[in-house]
Amino acid sequence: MRNYIKSEWYRVTHTPTIYVFTGILAGLALLFNLLLWFLDKVDPTFPYGTTAFSLSNLAWMMTMLFYVGMILVYLVFADDKKNGSLKNSIAFGISRIEIFMGKCVVSTLVSLISLAVILLVFLGSAVLLLEPGVEPRAVEITLQGVACVIPMAIASEALGLALCSFCQKEVVAGIDWYVVMVAIPQICYILGLKFEPLAKIAAWMPHNYLGREVIANMSGWHCLWQTPEGVAKCLISGFIGLIVFLIFGLLVSKKQEV
Repeated sequence: MRNYIKSEWYRVTHTPTIYVFTGILAGLALLFNLLLWFLDKVDPTFPYGTTAFSLSNLAWMMTMLFYVGMILVYLVFADDKKNGSLKNSIAFGISRIEIFMGKCVVSTLVSLISLAVILLVFLGSAVLLLEPGVEPRAVEITLQGVACVIPMAIASEALGLALCSFCQKEVVAGIDWYVVMVAIPQICYILGLKFEPLAKIAAWMPHNYLGREVIANMSGWHCLWQTPEGVAKCLISGFIGLIVFLIFGLLVSKKQEV
């Protein structure tokens, strides 16, 4: 598997996809902060030209990391069946399980590096260009939130890889991913309003607690990862999700068609 990881790492880092992907997101982040800075300079009464407001858009939408991870998986690995690299790997004696785990490792490394670059541009430009705002610890709280969400973000990538391997069409894989990551948690939350046991389960689903236990606005910040209990919920649910989706991926990889 080590040789497969090396070959996939070489392939991914020697194609423009990941660099274009990272550059576009980092550029959009910088453009957003530049726009806030410009509007603040033009209109002194503009209330949103602050670091706290800029970073609040990430803090209360941490689920964006899940979507970004799935898009990255699609861009980097979705064409394996079409370009024949999967068939060649199997022909060289690499098992389907080794291929799946190797992709998970490469996907994780690439996404973490990409995330680090994007955050550096986003947070750095916000601090340099904008006033602190209502939450002077916005950078610290945002970084803490990202760290707490990373395990589940990696889990969502593992799910995406498993579904891309199992489904014949990428569109179907994307729909299935959305159902698991978004639709099912929402359904559980709604049904939990009627059935209390289901409500307790729904409260531990990332899409639900990140949407309902994070407040970051002009009035102040109150994020669940600012408490030990909230950190524990994020990490425990994230690692449980990672284990479940890895097991699912290992099971479906045995049935993967080339």
